[in-house]
This record gives sequence, C-alpha cells and structure tokens, in this order.
Amino acid sequence: MDTKTMKDLMPGVLLTVAVAITAKTAHSWLPGLGSVTLALLFGMISGNFFPPGKRFSSGIRFSEKSILAFAIMLMGLELQLQDLFALGPVSALIIIPTVLVTIGSALLFGRYFGYSPGFSLIMGVGNAVCGSSAIAAVAPSSGAKEDEIGISIGIVNLLGTVGMLLLPFAAVKLGLSAISSSFLLGGSIQAVGQVVSAGFSLGSETGEMATLIKMFRVLMIIPVAILVPVIFRSRTTPLRSKGRSLIPNYLIGFLVACALVTAFDGDHRVFSTFRHIGKWTLMVAMAGIGLKIHFASLLKQAPKALAFGITIVTAQLTALSLLIFFLA
Repeated sequence: MDTKTMKDLMPGVLLTVAVAITAKTAHSWLPGLGSVTLALLFGMISGNFFPPGKRFSSGIRFSEKSILAFAIMLMGLELQLQDLFALGPVSALIIIPTVLVTIGSALLFGRYFGYSPGFSLIMGVGNAVCGSSAIAAVAPSSGAKEDEIGISIGIVNLLGTVGMLLLPFAAVKLGLSAISSSFLLGGSIQAVGQVVSAGFSLGSETGEMATLIKMFRVLMIIPVAILVPVIFRSRTTPLRSKGRSLIPNYLIGFLVACALVTAFDGDHRVFSTFRHIGKWTLMVAMAGIGLKIHFASLLKQAPKALAFGITIVTAQLTALSLLIFFLA
C-alpha cells in the first residue's frame, strides 16, 4: 500500500475508529445492546446527521470490506473444539437440525415477505448461529446490501434481547430441568453475552451448559460460511474466476485461527490479545457499514422486517422445543 493510498484511506478509517471508540465507551452504560450493535447504531446516527464528505468514502469502504474480513478471521480464535466435544452427541442432534430449520424457514418465509435471498439468508444465519458476528461472516458472500445488513443486525439483536428476558422466565414457569433450560437458552438466544446473562440467571449449572451449547452454535458458522459462497455464487460475482478461490480468503483465515487455538493453549496471552483486536476491528467494520445506512430506507423496511424476524424465531423455537422434548 503506497503513501497516496494510505492518505486517501486515513480520514475514513479514523472516522470509523472514532465511532467504534464511542460505541465501546457507551457500552458500559448500555451493556444489553452490545458494543458491535452500538458501533453500527452510532455509525448510522453519525452518517445521517453529519454525512461524511467524499474524502471519507474510500476509508469507510476499506473499513466495511477489508477490516471486516480481518475481523472475521480473528473470530476463529473464539472457538476451542475440545470444549465442545464434552457436550456429547445429543447436543448435535438438537442444535444442527434447529440451525437448519431456522435458516431454511428464513429463506422460505423471505419469499412470502418479498425479501431478497441475501437478506433472508443473513436474517436466518443471524438468528440461527450467533447474531451480529454470523451476519458479518456471511454478508460478503450473500449479496446483501448495507441497508439490509443494518436492518438484520438491529432486528436480530432486538429479538435476542427479548429472548434473554423472557426465556428464563418461560423455563421456570414450564418447570424445565437444568439440561432442558440450557438447550432452550443456548439453542435459541442470538448473542453469546445474552446467553450468558440468561443462563446464569437460572444458576451456575444452567449458565455454564447454556454457554457451551451456544458455542456449539457458533461453531456452525464454519459450514454455513463455506456453503454460502457455493450456493450464492450464481447470484453474486462468481468466486471461481480469474484464479480466485471458491472459499473466501477471510474464511480460510477463520479456519486457520480456529485450528491454532484448538491445537495450542487457547488462554495464552497472545490469543487473548488477538481476540481483543478482533473485537475492536469488528466494531470498526460495523461503524463503516453504519455510516452508509440511510434512516429513510431503514424506517421504511423495519416494521415488515420485525414481523419477518418474529416469524423466523417462532419457527426456531418450535423446532428446538420439539427436539428438547424428545431428546433432552
């Protein structure tokens, strides 16, 4: 990267970094929303009320594309496979079908609601796997637009917050065991932090198991992110062209990071440092996406998108409840 390119990128990148710092600071007062969601939200507010000039555009684009790809690679450091094997085969028999039903219902009902396949996919993956991170991981290959990414993150996190508050109450009222409660919470709530909060509200046993089950869902991002470019390559730019790999480079990096943290001491300070960097780069990337979202488009689509999201979650909870009843 030459000096001129760096000078062109610097204003926009610094702007996205500033938005990310603001989001991180605000997170201590608004922990329920999550710093990634706040970065997207503050980016939207900044971009709509104080539109950045042309000199910021290349840097913002770099943040939402290149920095996002780097953040996705570092997300692989969050997964240690040995922790997940302790859950046993029942967890796979419950979680994998639930993920498939959730994504499948999103693609199916997306047609009824009149949404593009890309938007339907990221809504389904966001609910099925791990919220904002999963949306970020598959969005580059799905063909979803910036506005659609913003809407999906907003809806998925809203529904996750509602689930965090209501599902523990439902588990108690239904008299579910610790194992069944863990599968209900860990198998449906979107963000890891939301699962931790909901799980430990019912006790340490439920909290620890629900978190492990949630990490199993996070692991599902690997096959999902591999399959998305294959399924959507005809809808977007063909990935097997001009020597480009069918699997995006950022996903290869994700898999390498996952392999490294599994093979070596996952708690080593080197991995901890890079996890911290990964969280910051994801916030910077989300700030870049937020800066390009227009409120008028967002507000126009939000009510229907919320109904769409509720439909997906209903299908998800129905499938999960049936599987828990018969298998847990």
